[in-house]
Amino acid sequence: MYDWDSQMRLTVPSTFHGQLVGICGAFGGKVGPLDLPPDKRSWPKGLFTNPCPLPQPNLDFSISCRTQRAQIVNAPELCRLLQAPDGPFGRCLDHISPKPFLRICLQDICHTQGQHPGVCDALTAYTAACQEAGIPVTLWRGPKLCPMACPLRSHYSICARTCDGGCVEPTSPAHCSPQCYEGCECDPGLIFDGTDCVSQDHCGCFHSGRYIPVGESLVLPGCQERCMCLRGQGLQCQPFSCPQGTGCILDGGVRSCETGEGATCHLEPGGHFTTFDGFSGLTPMPVTSCAYELATVVGSRTEDPDWFHVIADFLPCPGCTTRKPRVIIGFRDGCAAVGANQEIWVNGQPARLPVRVCRGVVARWAEGSQVIIERSPTLRVLVGPEGAVALRASPALQGRLRAACGDYNGIAADDLILPGGLRGASLTDVFQACRARGFNNCTEKLVTPTLTQHFA
Repeated sequence: MYDWDSQMRLTVPSTFHGQLVGICGAFGGKVGPLDLPPDKRSWPKGLFTNPCPLPQPNLDFSISCRTQRAQIVNAPELCRLLQAPDGPFGRCLDHISPKPFLRICLQDICHTQGQHPGVCDALTAYTAACQEAGIPVTLWRGPKLCPMACPLRSHYSICARTCDGGCVEPTSPAHCSPQCYEGCECDPGLIFDGTDCVSQDHCGCFHSGRYIPVGESLVLPGCQERCMCLRGQGLQCQPFSCPQGTGCILDGGVRSCETGEGATCHLEPGGHFTTFDGFSGLTPMPVTSCAYELATVVGSRTEDPDWFHVIADFLPCPGCTTRKPRVIIGFRDGCAAVGANQEIWVNGQPARLPVRVCRGVVARWAEGSQVIIERSPTLRVLVGPEGAVALRASPALQGRLRAACGDYNGIAADDLILPGGLRGASLTDVFQACRARGFNNCTEKLVTPTLTQHFA
């Protein structure tokens, strides 16, 4: 998982033991020199023609930047917290080498002219590596060294109580991991309701196994009753009917009165794929594995507040006739991933629903064991237990999208147009052209559907 800042964590199952290559090693159980490809030079990234620079085998860890700035003089000492035997990482040194983290720390200090983000990134990464291995780390952050800001009514902890119950599960769940991670935890006497820390009597309500936060409402089947969760009063329901000109629609596991505005792109593994504009055909499937960009906003991630992208990552599944994708939804300042078995990761960490992904984005359960990641009112992504993915885009995004789900311009006939202007013969060509950048697990060809594409 990538934290959309500086850290990437790669976890693979034991079935890949001894079958890997690349700069992360062979996963063969031995620590030693990396096996290089036949050119004996490096593992270059496939998108570039020139090989990567060779590593420096004898890097001098006393490196310092030649400058008069006091911050740069002091920064290397902060980096050396990583390898101090009596420091916060002392118990981890014999298990996970600090040298790669120290190298990155010192190099970042030079490149950033002594600014501390490079130190913070390295210390944070080493903390995560040690805690992932179950090795305790003592407190190293402080008011002047990499402080971590926490939401209201919560505080930072080097060992956050990840197994404490929340409003959804008031008692600690039996399946919760005993591993300890640094992060924010609710102040004493408060519990997490998915977005904020509240007292237990301020928790929300339950209806048919679904958690409803205080102040939120839901429409019951038939759209004849609307119920709101009131603090201290539970779920209060009243008669309800849809306004004239609207209908009762179940979209993304949520019932509402809709005029039909907006559009949905739907992917069903082993079934049909339908674009926002209604072009439909059988879902192309990779022979073994590949990741595809389903939709993204045209424009800059850093400048467009509506920016997002949705990726369907089909992983290897020996013996499976139909494979369910892992779905990754990225926003400007956060990321959520829904695994093939509906395990949830938020910003690189395992999470329980409901949970806040980032500003304006919430992940929660919907009816029928479906997961919803929603940024109201522009985007709703639904992931079903059988791997089906539905993207609901509001009219505000019309004409601003691209990738496999199409450009949402109201014209289904142009949904086979590939980047560069050529027209593809089928959805297979579209998917081939929409391989997700940064995912190098694609095979050379897709299973081509035999059913002719048609317009909805």
